[in-house]
Parts: sequence; structure tokens; C-alpha cells
Amino acid sequence: MDEKPSSSNAAATLEWYDFPGKDDDVVLSTRVRLARNLADFPFPHKLSKSDKQRVQTLAFDAFTSSPHSEKFICIDCASQNVQNIKILKERGLLGREISTGTVINSDGNSACIINGSDHLKIVSYASGLDYEKAAENCFFIDGLLQDKLQIAASFQFGYLTSDFCNSGTGMKITVRIHIPATILSGAFPSIIENCKKHNFQIKKVTDSRNSDFIPSIFDISTANSCCSSASLTEFEQAAEIISFVQMIIKTERKIRKETADNERTALLNLIRRNYVKAEYSLLIEETEAMDFISAVKLGLHTNTLEGVTDTQLHSMFYKTKYGYIKFLMENGEFTFEKDIKNKADLKTERLRAAVLQDLFKSINFYE
Repeated sequence: MDEKPSSSNAAATLEWYDFPGKDDDVVLSTRVRLARNLADFPFPHKLSKSDKQRVQTLAFDAFTSSPHSEKFICIDCASQNVQNIKILKERGLLGREISTGTVINSDGNSACIINGSDHLKIVSYASGLDYEKAAENCFFIDGLLQDKLQIAASFQFGYLTSDFCNSGTGMKITVRIHIPATILSGAFPSIIENCKKHNFQIKKVTDSRNSDFIPSIFDISTANSCCSSASLTEFEQAAEIISFVQMIIKTERKIRKETADNERTALLNLIRRNYVKAEYSLLIEETEAMDFISAVKLGLHTNTLEGVTDTQLHSMFYKTKYGYIKFLMENGEFTFEKDIKNKADLKTERLRAAVLQDLFKSINFYE
């Protein structure tokens, strides 16, 4: 496949995931979310269309009239095409539920999502295990909104939300971890049990049809049926999950080293099989790409390969997603093979393969 890049390509802009973070050999990202609702309005699922528009107008006005208005971009979902909405969702700047709008900061690492399950959901991301950075951005936006809007709260329950378990602080912390050695060793059930004991949610990020690799990316979150948001302070929520994730980091590093020392041939076989599949495939599905990236990341930290960094790999988790690939396709000039040039899905898989192979071509394996 040949490429003739266009003269301008916004996809080249650096995003928050293009930068290194703390403990990023195991932790991909930290996300902080604050749920807020406006006083004198029903929760979003009870709002009329006109009231939803009113909530969005009030939120947009709060940002545009603030002293920091130049830092924010207001986006009305009704004015966006399907492709733009897909990219915003892939980057976590829109929720999975239907929303009417979002306000994104100029760094692309924070957003205020409007009329999802709550009137306002403030989200912020940081690379690696970095609650402080993500929380700082969240609370900056929260303070800006509270200067302009009347937020629903009570002395007894704290911030009021559509889901009672989110009331209180309204905060949810999610840490995305990459633990292939733990998965392959069979030690993962103990992490699930510890999550239950500490009242954390754990959720697999992606499924896989690749028999050579087990999905090893998970989200661990504070908010669950035990109402940690309602019963704990922000500091207590953060301290508990950070301590828990640090234990997971220590476990993954220990098992990783033991595997590299004692099962090196099997480990090399696993990593090289995935690398070769990625290198020689002409069509790669999104879930396959995540497995290939995950296997290379495991190789990087078991001293079996070099030529790539954690930051590049983390970025590739986003840059092989459907929305980003479609963006590249629409903003570049690519020549596809004749038999797929009229098949949109195959063109996406073809370009994804080329994007991944462009990064992997710099990899060298240790003998």
C-alpha cells in the first residue's frame, strides 16, 4: 500500500497519551471523573429536549465567560458527524451513553461531558499512575463551573447524582493496567479476589480472538455498589486505589522477572509469534492490534527486544482504533490494492496494519 500524505494532518498533534508517565511499564493511564448536576433541573433521563438544550447552553456559557475561555472548545454533538463523535468516544472525551455536547480543554486531556447520565461529567486523563495530575485538571474545571453555576448538593449527601453510588464526592478514579505476566502465570484470580475485598471494580478492556495471547489490559475503578464515592473523601478514595495498584505493579514486575529468568524460550515464542503476525499481516482487526502491541510491550520489559518505547506503544493503543484510522484515511492519500479499494472495512484493516508495521519496523530482538 502506498501513501501520499496530505499537506496538513491534525492527527500529528501530540495527545496526553503521547507522553511518558509514572510506572508506565504497568499502568497505561489514570482517569478521574467528577459527576455534577445543576440545581433546579431534573436528572438528564427526566429532562425534556428544551431543558437539555438549556443545560448545555448554561454549561457552554460558563466556559466561554470564564477568564480561561481560550483553553476550551465547546462541541455540540448535533453539529458533529459520526466520525468525529467516534474519535471523541475513543479518546474518552465523550461517554458511552448519549450526550448532547462536550467541552474539551486545549490539551485534549480533560473534558466536561454534558447531559449524559448526569448533567455534567468532568473527566481528565494522565499517563501512568498519576492521580494528582488528572485530579488537578478535574478540580480546575469543577471550580470554574461552580463559580458560574448552581450545583445540586446537600449537607447530608454531598453532591447529588442520578446514581446514588456516585453521590458524595461524585468522584470515580479508574486506573488502566497492563498485566500480561500476571495473566499468563495464572495469578490473576487473586487480583479479582483482592478487588472484591477492597470494593473495587475490575473490568477487561477488550476481548480477543487471538489464540496466541490472552487479553491483559484491565480497568480498576473505585466506584461500585458499596458507594465509595458516598462514604469516602476524595483523599481516601485516591489513597486506597493508589495503594492497591502499587501492589499490582509490584506483583507484575516480580512475575515478569521470574518468567524471563525461568521460562525464556516459551516467552520468546509468544512474543515473536505475535510480532511476526503483526509484521506480515496485510489486514489487522482492532482487537488483534491491541494484542500485538501488548505482546511487544511484554517483550520490552522482559529484555527480549528493543527499538520501541512504552510511550510509543501506549499511543498506538489509540492510534489503531477505528476512529483514528478512518481519520487518517480521510486526511491522507492512500493507494489500496484493487481488490479492497471499494471495501471500507478491509481498507481500515489494511491501513491499521500499515500504521502498526511502521512502528514495529524499528524493533530488534536480542539473541
